[in-house]
Amino acid sequence: MSQVLLVTVGGSPEPVLHTVRNHNPDEVIFIPSVKPTLRPSLDQVVGEGTPCRHELPNGVVEIRPNLVVQLGLQERFDPERHLIGIPDPDNLGDCYRRIRSACRNLQGSGGRHHLIGDYTGGTKTMSTALVMACVELDAELSLVTGPRDNLSKVTNQSEGTRAIDIGPIRAVRVLQERLPELLAVHAYDQAALSIGLLRTSLGESLPPWAADAADQLLESLNIMDTWERFRWNDALVRAKRTTLATCFPELIEWWERVWVSRSWLKTSSIDIGIATGYELVQDLLLNADRKGSRGLYDDAVARIYRALELLGQSYVQFELGTTENSAWNRGQCFLKTGEQVPTGSLKELYDWLERNDTKHVLAPQYLRQRDRLSQLRHARNQSLMAHGLIPVKKDQWRSFQDGVEQLVDAVLNSPGFSQGLPPQQLPGTALLQLPEAQVLLGMAG
Repeated sequence: MSQVLLVTVGGSPEPVLHTVRNHNPDEVIFIPSVKPTLRPSLDQVVGEGTPCRHELPNGVVEIRPNLVVQLGLQERFDPERHLIGIPDPDNLGDCYRRIRSACRNLQGSGGRHHLIGDYTGGTKTMSTALVMACVELDAELSLVTGPRDNLSKVTNQSEGTRAIDIGPIRAVRVLQERLPELLAVHAYDQAALSIGLLRTSLGESLPPWAADAADQLLESLNIMDTWERFRWNDALVRAKRTTLATCFPELIEWWERVWVSRSWLKTSSIDIGIATGYELVQDLLLNADRKGSRGLYDDAVARIYRALELLGQSYVQFELGTTENSAWNRGQCFLKTGEQVPTGSLKELYDWLERNDTKHVLAPQYLRQRDRLSQLRHARNQSLMAHGLIPVKKDQWRSFQDGVEQLVDAVLNSPGFSQGLPPQQLPGTALLQLPEAQVLLGMAG
């Protein structure tokens, strides 16, 4: 991998000479100001004669050849490649575009390059533009140090170069650019991976307070992913120990009701007022909606299919009444009247409900959507998630999602139900409002 040094050129040649000799790069790219600037620094790089003025410690000024000559770069110097002229050194946007474009061209020219940007010289705007480009391109930053006799510049007597730690800036960049995209589609596992890789790569260079914030944000992301993977109680217990509990209290309340609903499936009892018993069905639909929003339509339809099946089972258990020993997974489900309920296919269950729904709530609604829900069964059975190889399309997913949501609403809007807190979708970009995320976002401030 070749090392390429980009260096801004200002009024003094000494820092440029020092940083080039210190890094000893394979290539040097000079960033000087050019005409129509009144006093362009281009002459220092390629000017004729002796354009470089060197102020010695005793105050004597020596005039020497240009920087290319002093550094012995004549044979390797290519103006098209090794010069980035800046016509307006106080125009940040133009400086940034020119430097960034040159770096992109260099990266696309073949070969592998390790970029180092030294921003000691040039105008403040030129230096800022170089830093911005280096941060974006994950390049290294360098600064020539030396004694100062004012706040304008380092004196001509350079003492050393210092690597600039831009880890915190990169951390902010990940949060500001990468995380919102991932969180907007609930890709918590990928968001956690991004933070984890950042945490590992920075290591001890990350301040302790920032490391703690990164770890806390990682935990919150992992909790979201845990819930996404149907490990409800694990996610709930862990969430109560984090800032999620204080920042998203309605979400935690919803999770508690989902877990209660999940627990009730093992019994036939319902504690009215805590939950309706259908929260798990609703949460499955929220999960399906997240998958569909990411374009994972087969995954979404698989969840919708299970939600429809679970809706029928929950309705039989809670509304028609099953015995305490009934078990869907063992094929042994009986009403308290002694009648056996089919536990085979989804079609068998809903066909049975058409004949035995004594409350006349779910079966009539199902009959109104029989065709659409038959298409759901067919699409699921023919999809990659079941028995076939035919991918589910976006319009199919949306139709099935709407249809099953209407069935659930019909049950919960019937007499005797009190929905309480509405279903809570998992937070997306709202997670960036967590205190730990705000800490990381403010690292560069």
